[in-house]
Amino acid sequence: MLKNRFIVDFNGINFPRVNLGDRGFLKKYGSSLSNQDILKYMQFAERNNMGIASGDHNTLETAASLNTKSFIYHSYLPLNLGQIVLPIQRCQSTLYDFLYSWSPAFASNDRLVGATYTSSSHYEKVLDSDAKYLHISTILQEKEIQEILKYKPGIVTIGGDYFDLCASLNRFDIITEVIKRYKDICLSCNSKLVLLTYMGFLLYEDSWLKNNVGYLDGLMIPYNFSGVGMVPSRNELIDWVGKLNLRVIAIHTRALNRLDTISILEFLFSQNSVDLAILGSSKFSNLEENIKVVNDFFE
Repeated sequence: MLKNRFIVDFNGINFPRVNLGDRGFLKKYGSSLSNQDILKYMQFAERNNMGIASGDHNTLETAASLNTKSFIYHSYLPLNLGQIVLPIQRCQSTLYDFLYSWSPAFASNDRLVGATYTSSSHYEKVLDSDAKYLHISTILQEKEIQEILKYKPGIVTIGGDYFDLCASLNRFDIITEVIKRYKDICLSCNSKLVLLTYMGFLLYEDSWLKNNVGYLDGLMIPYNFSGVGMVPSRNELIDWVGKLNLRVIAIHTRALNRLDTISILEFLFSQNSVDLAILGSSKFSNLEENIKVVNDFFE
């Protein structure tokens, strides 16, 4: 039994329960933080029992410089349509149609997944006839794999909108091939493999899950008190994940609300059985405050 309550056994590796989110560090989301600023955040979090989430080369390299495996790396693998990279907006526009056909109310009212897909809904769709031309660039995939082998993150996540699109178009072969390849890589560097999905409840067929869930160590999903972004609903998604018997990493834990940190932790770890959570901090003062609350909660 682990004596340190800040740490959990994540399918064979010890990992911090609460992890600093990377959204505020990523240039694609408009971050103006310098590398030194990012390093300052990460060092402070790591010294205070938190893990680190990273989502691009810069944050991956910075996290790895801390000489710890307590960091998560999301390996971004966009789809190609023929020889051209499929814009994420076309991917989300196609997923919007799928989501709207299932529940117009959810697509219109949800402030996370619904809102994101709605904002891209005017872009050209990926048609069923296009599905056979979808693939992931071998060059890009091998580049990502070399990054993982070099920096050896404790947890590697793959998936997201592009994988959900593959599932919606019945291109499970793409997902399966990537998962099997990444599983071999993760085994070679003692990393755990986690699938990120926003609409897995609706899209991932039981037969596919039965045959492939063994390659995964966990799922990363939106998970919050308000049920924002949790398809089809908070309780149904929680029940579905529980039946898969996989570890759970919670993202979008604040649910776009100003919910206080202690309430978030109580919901995730006391009322439910989440293994790890990503908790963002937009300012260093927020990080200091969050760490104090996390320490008080687990001590």
